[in-house]
Amino acid sequence: MDPETERYFKEIEEKIDLAYKIANDARSRCMDPSPKVEALPAGDLASRVEGLVGPEGIASKIKELGRENLPRIIGDILGDISMISRKEQEQRIDQALRTSLAIITEGVVAAPIEGISKVSIKSNPDGSEYLSVYFAGPIRSAGGTAQGLAVLIADYLRRRVGLQEYRPTKDELERYVEEIKIYNDRVSRLQYLPSDDDIREIINNLPVCVDGDPTEKREVSIHRDLQRVETNRIRGGMCLVIAEGIAQKARKLMRYSQELGLGWDWLSKLVRCKEKKDTRESTGLMSEVVGGRPIFAAPSAKGGFRLRYGRDRSSGIAAKSIHPATMILLESFIATGTQVKVEHPGKGCIITECDSIEGPIVKLKDGSVLRVENREQAEFIKDEVDEILFLGDMLITYGDFLQTNTTLLPAGYCEEWWRLEADNRGVKLPEKILDAKEAIEISRKYDIPLHPRYTYHWDDITLADLEILVEWLSNAKIEDRLIVENNNPEGKRILEFLGVPHRVDNNLIIIEEYLPLIYPLGSDLEKLKSDIKKVKNKEENPVKFLNTISPIKIRAKSGTYIGARMGRPEKAKERKMQPPVHSLFPIGEAGGSERNINQASERGSVSVEVARYECPRCGNVTIFPTCPNCNETTILRRVCPSCNLVSDSDVCPRCRVNTRFYERRDLDLRQIWKNAIEKLGFSGEVKGVKGMISHYKIPEPLEKGILRAKNDVFVFKDGTIRFDATDAPLTHFRPREINVSVEKLRELGYEKDYLGNELVDEEQIIELKVQDIILPMNGADYLLRVTKFIDELLVRFYGLNSFYNAKSKEDLLGHLVVGLAPHTSAGITGRIIGFTRASVCYAHPFWHAGKRRNADGDEDSIMLILDTLLNFSRKYLPEERGGK
Repeated sequence: MDPETERYFKEIEEKIDLAYKIANDARSRCMDPSPKVEALPAGDLASRVEGLVGPEGIASKIKELGRENLPRIIGDILGDISMISRKEQEQRIDQALRTSLAIITEGVVAAPIEGISKVSIKSNPDGSEYLSVYFAGPIRSAGGTAQGLAVLIADYLRRRVGLQEYRPTKDELERYVEEIKIYNDRVSRLQYLPSDDDIREIINNLPVCVDGDPTEKREVSIHRDLQRVETNRIRGGMCLVIAEGIAQKARKLMRYSQELGLGWDWLSKLVRCKEKKDTRESTGLMSEVVGGRPIFAAPSAKGGFRLRYGRDRSSGIAAKSIHPATMILLESFIATGTQVKVEHPGKGCIITECDSIEGPIVKLKDGSVLRVENREQAEFIKDEVDEILFLGDMLITYGDFLQTNTTLLPAGYCEEWWRLEADNRGVKLPEKILDAKEAIEISRKYDIPLHPRYTYHWDDITLADLEILVEWLSNAKIEDRLIVENNNPEGKRILEFLGVPHRVDNNLIIIEEYLPLIYPLGSDLEKLKSDIKKVKNKEENPVKFLNTISPIKIRAKSGTYIGARMGRPEKAKERKMQPPVHSLFPIGEAGGSERNINQASERGSVSVEVARYECPRCGNVTIFPTCPNCNETTILRRVCPSCNLVSDSDVCPRCRVNTRFYERRDLDLRQIWKNAIEKLGFSGEVKGVKGMISHYKIPEPLEKGILRAKNDVFVFKDGTIRFDATDAPLTHFRPREINVSVEKLRELGYEKDYLGNELVDEEQIIELKVQDIILPMNGADYLLRVTKFIDELLVRFYGLNSFYNAKSKEDLLGHLVVGLAPHTSAGITGRIIGFTRASVCYAHPFWHAGKRRNADGDEDSIMLILDTLLNFSRKYLPEERGGK
């Protein structure tokens, strides 16, 4: 690691340490559910896995053996199972499966905790024992490949323990078919829906039973009340694992099964079926079209987006780039960050700008055709456009095809291909080709194909079209331009399909750039017409034919056209609960429909379910971790819901029912509200919640809600304040683009541009550091308000010094945030270095990947690090599965 990078990471670590020091100092006042910071720093993979699912000591084993050596890690967890009970076997299999899944998913998603509810050893009709794994909805966060691998590992565990294979009955088989179809049609659209026969093939061959907890209220209609299926309700986790895990990822699972020696050869049939299904004409693109969200190009339609392989500084990890002029001409339905569903590679993506690829070709209302080459030109002519003839290039990385297991498709002829052909012939070319004449001269002199800019879309027309065009052009006049009478609508339309720029003047069509059109046709048009007539199949595109007569080589310009439709708009907005609240403080129905705490306090007391804290010194029963009477740290007690006996036992000694940490009782809200106001010195209109949904039902201090309301920020269910923004990758930037001065960037450690030159100008291109992010403008404004809340919280509530002291959004530069994706258990530290007008959060691809995210159109949360450390509590998290 070079010294500059070492300094960068050391600076981030020092800022993290400082934030933890301040937060732990505040937490030590015992005014929060825990006296210590609950968002713990996650180390390497091994430490994360042990912290997430255990078992204790597994981190050292992972470090010793390496994450690739899963069989030995599993063996270490299972130990000697020959002399243990069935229950102990289930526990060890459960632990090994969760630990394996945590290793596969990098120890950052919730799937190993909540995606697997339990494992069970059951009996087949013949009395043999098999393994059943119960999956739950949060298994989705693992991703399709990891879902399938979980079943693969379960089979490996089954063999290690010596269990037999699962043998489904006919009714069980049909239950899977019915249930998966209902889930897809009535609950949630699956990314991949296998056929009925494919589902039967999977279940018949799976050596373990893929089961699941009921996740939906909807029930199956036909195959009900089966002996080995414990519910008639839909099991969402099972449906996800079968469809998106095993069926969709069959090819990958085949490779892994061979490595583990499991012999899942039956997957090969699934792979063939999936490939056959994938080659049908774009079945998914035009389905689920939402009203009001346009279709930009039908599947493989001529004039749609042209596939171009490559990557610019804001594409990759699923993000794809188009020309900014195209965005404007599509009436800004597409902006940076807009999610678009594409025909190939076949999944959603966000769109970003790239002005160095080919832009659109349009027909104006007067009949003229022109290339639109920049944003300014598009703005100038957008009201005069009659038709978009060609949408321009869509820049797609090879990695997107590889990641989605999609076959590479033919690309159209482009500048980088042209230069490679020249390089292969040892030709040194000028940096910029001046005009069509120079392009033709280079092509003739060096025997390389015509430059792509001056190559028209010959592969978009037929030989029959060419015949019409040649007949029409036979009557043209050529001086310093080509002039032909506008008396042939078919010929004019063919010119438009070719993408030949021309203008219409009265009844004449004038082509300034005529040489690239005439040269490929050869010098003898009469002979050309005669040769075309001899061709039997006139529906072929004429590229091959032209190369037999043209004095210069012509390549196919169009390649592959990609259909696309709009998915979701880009997003950059504060995260709010529904309805928005300032405080996680319960007030029942007393606050009305708006959950107004001020209004509720006027009623005096409210009846709610809240935690039971007892003061060991004075015996006071309270809802706070610190006794309001004597300032002693209180103790959280358990209560029997049946007889109200208070104890520290999980089970009531009197009733033998499970005890809870909370009880329903009357709170003197008027007094609690008055005390909070007296402590802060001011009030506010504060909105709370009807009730707590956590396991403990510990309310937040009301002071936090008053301070949030004052600064117009809102709390999320875990106690943090979040801003959501669409994920967008970025590897390089200019200071001007992120609205930050060169001087400030130098302070932040950006002293040189990507070429190694000293940074002195706002137009220089700089490589983005891996943990730096660029916030949307409105996100910066919101986080600025959060800093004011944090500073007031430190001073007025905790009695500490303020930290941020920010007056403007520029004061946020250099401060740390936490990026967090839904259904993950580990946030990623980021550093703010700039601001964008786009509704996205730009960050290095590594940063997004650290959250286990790509740029397929989803948004993640951004939180100030000190807000996360001060206010996040596990004890606020929802009790139900998926809440943690």
